[in-house]
Formats: sequence, C-alpha cells, structure tokens
Amino acid sequence: MLSRIRRRASYANVMATLAMFVALGGTSYAAVVLTGANIKDGTLTSKDVKDRSLLGADFKAGQLPAGEDGARGAAGAPGSAGAPGAPGAAGGRGADGSPDSPSQVLAKLTGADGPGSGLDADLLDGHEFADAQSRFTTTVVVHGDAAGNVNGAALLAAMEGITTNSPTRPFVVFLEPGIYNLGAQTLTLKPDVTLVGSGILSTTIQSAFPGAGAAVAVGSTSSDPGMLRDLRIDGSGLGAASGLAVPAGKYVVVENVDIGADGGTGVAAITLAGTLVARHSQVRGSTAGADPSGLIVTGTGSGQFDDVEIAPTSTAGNTTAVRSSSTGQLTFRDTLFGGTPNTEFGIRYALRLSAAGTITVERSQVDGLLERTAGSMRIGASRVGGSALNSSGITCTGNYSSTFTGTVQSDCRG
Repeated sequence: MLSRIRRRASYANVMATLAMFVALGGTSYAAVVLTGANIKDGTLTSKDVKDRSLLGADFKAGQLPAGEDGARGAAGAPGSAGAPGAPGAAGGRGADGSPDSPSQVLAKLTGADGPGSGLDADLLDGHEFADAQSRFTTTVVVHGDAAGNVNGAALLAAMEGITTNSPTRPFVVFLEPGIYNLGAQTLTLKPDVTLVGSGILSTTIQSAFPGAGAAVAVGSTSSDPGMLRDLRIDGSGLGAASGLAVPAGKYVVVENVDIGADGGTGVAAITLAGTLVARHSQVRGSTAGADPSGLIVTGTGSGQFDDVEIAPTSTAGNTTAVRSSSTGQLTFRDTLFGGTPNTEFGIRYALRLSAAGTITVERSQVDGLLERTAGSMRIGASRVGGSALNSSGITCTGNYSSTFTGTVQSDCRG
C-alpha cells in the first residue's frame, strides 16, 4: 500500500497537503502558547480585558481603592490563659528589727510617754483615765471592789465632788457591788442627787460611831429632792445610832432600801424630823438594850410609806415599830408593823403616838399594841393582831383579827 502511495505522490501534492495543515492548525497553536512574555508592556488597555474577569488577587496592594467598612463581626471566644510568668527577682534585705526585749521596749515607751509627745499611755480618747467618767457629765460611778474603808472613802469623795447639782441639773451616783465602810463619818445626800446601789444584797453602806450618829443623813429638800435606791444602810454605835436621819426641813425618797441600826438606848433605823417617802423597803432596829425602834418621828416629821416592813429586834426588852412625838401626819399602806421583843418579858408595840399628830394605816398588818396619849390614830381594812391600850382617839374601821375569827372593835380594843 505504501509503495503505491509513494509511486503516486508528487511535489505539488505534498506542498498542497502541508499548506492545508498549516492553515487549519497554526492559529490554535498560537492560542495555546501565548504568554505575558509575548505581550509588550503597556499595550493592553481596558477594552482588551473582559469586564468582571479580573479578581482582587490580580492587583497589587494599594492599586484598588478601599471599600466601605463592613459590619462588626461577633466577638471571638476568649483565648486560653497564658502560661505563668517567670518569678521576679528577690527584693533587697529589709532593715533589721529592734533587738530590744519587751522590758526594754516598755522602758522606751515610758520614756517617750507624756503630754506633747504624741504618745501618752495615760490618755483614753484624749482624756486622762481619772477623768474618763467625766464623759458622763452628771453620772458618777463609784467602784466597790476594794477594801470597805477604801470604798467608803471613795463614796465620800464622790459626793463631795458634786458641786453643780441643781433642779435642772440632777446627778446620779451609782455604786457598784461592794461594802462601803464610812468609819465614824456620815454620808450627807446632797440636793438633786440620786444614790443608786446594785441591790440590797449587793451594796451596803455602813458606819460605826463611838456614840450617837447616822450612817446617811439627808441634805435635800422638797424643792431640791434627793433619792436612795437599791441598797442597804447599816448604822451602829454605842448610843442612839441610826441608819438614816432626815432632819427638819429635809425631804427624801427611799425605794427598795433595807435600813437598819444597832446601838444603845434610843437606837432607831430611821429618825425622821423632815419628810420621808418610802416604797418597797425594810426598816430594822436592834439593840442589846431596851426598846429599839424601827422609826422615830419627832418635831413636825411626816411621811408616806407604801409596801414597807418595820420590825425591830431586842434581846433585853420591848420593841416599837413606830414611835411618834410629831405633830405631822404619817400614812402607811400595805405595811407590816412587827418586831421581836425579849421572849420572856418584852412587849411588842406596833404604834405609839404621844403628840398632836395623825397616824393613818390602811390595808396593812398590825402586829403589836397600839398606844396613844395625844393626836389620833385611824386604822382601816387591816389585819390587827394587837389591841389598843386606850380607846380615846383611836378609830378602827373594817379590820379583822390576826386569827381571822372575827372583826376588831371600832376602838381597836379587845
């Protein structure tokens, strides 16, 4: 077959065939192998490039203008904690501390201590410790934890130190638990001063005299009243001692106070020539001699007593709960009149009136004899355990006997 083709091929046939191949395949070849190396710089223009056929990546940075800012994207998740940094370098050595012992430090502080030093160990909030209680301008606190005579001296000094008391500036003296032994001295309660203890079982004021004397005397008046509360008072002496003395023209209020006295003839827990208002209190008087009294009233002495127990004691004779030679008025409500005389021959008197005064008793217990030689006695709605020695001037109304077996006669006799 090939020999036949070679025999029939001529030059013209060969050239014609070659020209046909060139004509048909030459342009396809050019399209395939055309590169940037075949294009001269600057010869292509915008019209030679198909619209929207180029991408941003086909341009250098900065060749395209910046577009408008896009919307802010959502915050990304927090990244993981970084690794700890390396330890810092060690600091320099600090100054050496004080080599002093505690006693040496104290000595230095004591040396620097004092006014103007900026270091004053005696000051409490800028005040001397002794003046600390002055922060309570009208309240004085007396401590009771020392010996009795020391406490007593402190109480006397505290009362003496009150100088600005007045009706518009009353003072309170508060006694902590303890015994306040005044020795042979009397504590005078100043006007417009209230003396308050820590209770009748916790606070005791006591004194002892070589003769007569009172543990507490009242210096206040009705216009500048004083008051005693929540304490016990004991006066003693070889003579007519008393626990509380209320002189003529003086006035005092007593509340929840136990008042006693122990002495010779004429002893009385209270001697009253002024005015006394007593509530919820006990009145005692005792002696080895004859006839002690719970309350002795003289002059124009007067008083009002509510819920009070008056019960003196004697080992050698009679006892008298209330002995009055006063022209004033005494009123007792819810009061117990008693006493413990000598068991063999002693007599217990409840009330004895020997002046033109008046004694009124209501809702009380009257254990003892009634004796009146002047003035008047009126007893009502009470339990009467003794009889009147005379009927003149004594009125009994609505009373009953100590045995609850019947009523008492209108003159309290029998």
